[in-house]
Amino acid sequence: FEGHALSIAKHGYSRDHRSDKIQVNIAVAVNRQGFPITHKVLDGNVADVTTVQDANATLRDKFQVTDAIMVLDRGMMSDENRESLRTLNTPYIAGVRMTPALQRFIASRPTSKFAQAGNDDERYFVHDALRENRRLVIVWNKAKQKDDYDWRMNALRRAEKSLGELHEKTGKGSVRTKAQLLTKARAIAASL
Repeated sequence: FEGHALSIAKHGYSRDHRSDKIQVNIAVAVNRQGFPITHKVLDGNVADVTTVQDANATLRDKFQVTDAIMVLDRGMMSDENRESLRTLNTPYIAGVRMTPALQRFIASRPTSKFAQAGNDDERYFVHDALRENRRLVIVWNKAKQKDDYDWRMNALRRAEKSLGELHEKTGKGSVRTKAQLLTKARAIAASL
């Protein structure tokens, strides 16, 4: 939500990509049917990752919910939150950040191990695996993979073009120092 009159309205991470707007955040806990159990209004600059332990404590202490399964997006997962959930024996389902080690693990899985996720949806394929004594459900979206590949190739083409133009300027003497060259090259890399 965006606004101007609230003291808790602040600049923060905007899922709408509107960093120019101040906002407030709302944390909502729902039951299995999707009905809200409780909510909390938070300052607009509160990071999702800082809300997990408080939400877990509120459900446990205020509402005596002892069999909750926390469902978290990858922005809410941290080593501290993971350890807190394990210590309290709170089951959770969480998105994880794609690390190089996880990428290698996924790449080592043969595509034949992936099964179509649903009867009618040909976009998603799923593979269930164990990694470091944790269940890992890998979802592979072929359309997203192609979009990501196309985006990377387009970015590489733009970078090659920009670096070629920079090379020409260097040859013509309009870029004279190593510092100027590095500044312009970094600007090209940052624009990708």
